[in-house]
Amino acid sequence: MVNIMEQIAVQQKANPSITPAQLDDYFNGLYQGLLSNPAVSGLVIYENWATLNPNPPTAANAYDWTYLDEAFNQAAQAMKTIQLVVNPGFNSPQWLLDQIPSCDGLFQSPVQTPASTCGKATFSGFVEGGGTRELPMPWNPLYKSSCRTFLATLASRYESNLAFVSISVAGPTASSEEMILPDNANTPAQDQFGGILPNAMWKVLLAFHYSGMTAHLNSDQGFIDEWRTAIDMYGQVFSGVTLIATTGSGLPNLSATGFTVPSAFSADCPNPDMDCAAETTILSYFENPMGGGANAKATQEDGMEAARPVGPFNLGVTGIKVVSQMTAQLPAPSAQVLGGAQFNSSFATFTLQEGCTSKFPPNASDPLPACSIPPGCTVQGCIPITCIPQACLAPGVTAADLASYTVLSQVPAKDLIPPEQAEYNVLNIYFTGTSAASSFGGTPGVAPLNYLQIYAPDIQYAAAKINSPAQVVETNGVSVAVTAQHLLNLASENLSTIAEPALLPAISSGGIVPGTVQPGEWVSIYGTNLASGTAIWTGNFPMSLGGTSVTIDGKAAFLSYVSPGQINLQVPDDAATGVVPVVIMTGIGSALSTVTLAQFGPSFFLLDATHVAGIILRSDGSRAYGGGTYDIIGPTGNSLGYPTVGAKAGDVVELFGTGFGPTNPAVLAGQAFSGAAPTTNPVTLSINNVSVTPAFAGLSGAGLYQLNLTVPAGLGTGDVTLQAKVGGVATPSGVVISLQ
Repeated sequence: MVNIMEQIAVQQKANPSITPAQLDDYFNGLYQGLLSNPAVSGLVIYENWATLNPNPPTAANAYDWTYLDEAFNQAAQAMKTIQLVVNPGFNSPQWLLDQIPSCDGLFQSPVQTPASTCGKATFSGFVEGGGTRELPMPWNPLYKSSCRTFLATLASRYESNLAFVSISVAGPTASSEEMILPDNANTPAQDQFGGILPNAMWKVLLAFHYSGMTAHLNSDQGFIDEWRTAIDMYGQVFSGVTLIATTGSGLPNLSATGFTVPSAFSADCPNPDMDCAAETTILSYFENPMGGGANAKATQEDGMEAARPVGPFNLGVTGIKVVSQMTAQLPAPSAQVLGGAQFNSSFATFTLQEGCTSKFPPNASDPLPACSIPPGCTVQGCIPITCIPQACLAPGVTAADLASYTVLSQVPAKDLIPPEQAEYNVLNIYFTGTSAASSFGGTPGVAPLNYLQIYAPDIQYAAAKINSPAQVVETNGVSVAVTAQHLLNLASENLSTIAEPALLPAISSGGIVPGTVQPGEWVSIYGTNLASGTAIWTGNFPMSLGGTSVTIDGKAAFLSYVSPGQINLQVPDDAATGVVPVVIMTGIGSALSTVTLAQFGPSFFLLDATHVAGIILRSDGSRAYGGGTYDIIGPTGNSLGYPTVGAKAGDVVELFGTGFGPTNPAVLAGQAFSGAAPTTNPVTLSINNVSVTPAFAGLSGAGLYQLNLTVPAGLGTGDVTLQAKVGGVATPSGVVISLQ
């Protein structure tokens, strides 16, 4: 999980003079490092609406997609996924807040009646972010229409990107996607308004907006209505992704009566209150197969820690398991609600807070009699040692051993549980109640869960400590030496076994790329449930990989990569031409589509969505790759996440592609090849609409065509168009080559 604004703040604190280019390099490196971890299936990207949409939609610079674009580029290259979380509420654009009249006059003394169209209020000290900030009211028409405009623009930019798999629904909320608003439990009395409590503010705001509407007074009904509206809006704007509703146990409890928990969700609210009733009513609407548009659905909670409240408690990861189990057997993706959870904080950075099995710092639900935290103590390091529960201490260490210290910052790390123990403890909570619970010492059950979100610093910690195991005490009392990475890998493996009943494989519309192929060509197939996991060949041309196989015109294809969303394969030899069937077979079922077989199906390999894959040969040994023998062609710099260089006149370059037709000698599909097999038909190039004849065009590897040329003068500079033609068939348009 990557929170972009938090990451920027950390980098700017470390280097106040950091430049945008340096931030770009940092994020590209961060994304690459996270995505290279074998336990990571994708990135969850948190970004604020205000940051992505800093100016009105009509402005020339209305949007800033810099860091999102980089995340999508890196995910596409790693063949992994992106979940988006865009935070509205307090994080709404200032240009929008400036246009919304304030309701603050309702809290002045004497009352200054605001305009009937007022739609924002000022809150101070909200637990997530603090400060004094303006919160737009979720029912304000301008706020809702502006949000829809933004989401439509977001969808148009990323919805066709195969890495984009899910987005969190953000309805009435404050600082995140969770169902949390300022209330008496998370926000202090509002001194700027004479000490009024947040819940009292909401009662006044609701009475002003819903004047005369009894059902909405002293009630969360207004928030329920607007969450339903948000679910409908996301379902209309987005298609083909998973919509996520995130509980938060944070809607205002405005009354002890006058609410009803939906009967199907009674297990989610063992201690019924207005908040739990409201959140489960929202989930009940979300669960309805008619809602959410043409999308799948999931629900999650973001506050998972090892220290669970004593006795039954509302919502939380236990509630998520109830919902996912309740809908697991329903047949359609729109009816199933998948389950997931997120660590509340980093187990590497906030080890005790996240991973102690007793609450740290102690609170009213899990107190320590001798604990008294000074009012001015705002960081964990100043917490007195009398506030450190035994569950936070390393095996064999007792409170008496800490007698020479006064505060937490003085206690040696060896006397406290290590991050690995914290990680294990939280994974025990997550997997308890599932069939994989025994892997983490939990109690088995039948609840399905589909995903788990962990903070970026924890993935970095696991990679850094991959050869440094720590002692972890399992729930049975046995101490074992394990690494954080081992626990991540184990969690990843177990997730595949507890996911909801697998849906049948499906090939996306237009999901066979390219759509016209030749025997021996490398092809990608995109869809859903194409494999049970990710598997990569060893160069052995298997006809079955990771439990998945593919036939084209009844002949087995050779697989190099399979994952739930993508298959890469080499087309088998076949004398047929025309439209032929493509069948994908998994352990669950099969999917059928068609593709056109032809003598020619040329296309270039790409570095991203547009830049051709190619290299510039160098003889001086000073270049970036191959021991200094070549550069990768691309925009000069690191905009693609790694060093690339634009080609210039006189450079000898090699471009790579597939499907350029028969060769002499012929090279059979499904076999290793190295050497040079020229095409039997001439290949021509058009660079920036200038015709160029390559010095060589042919196979240099299995299914890999290579086009060699010396860049002539007069082709222009920058990203210019590139197209090749062979046998009267051209490569797809939209490809560019970078020149200087």
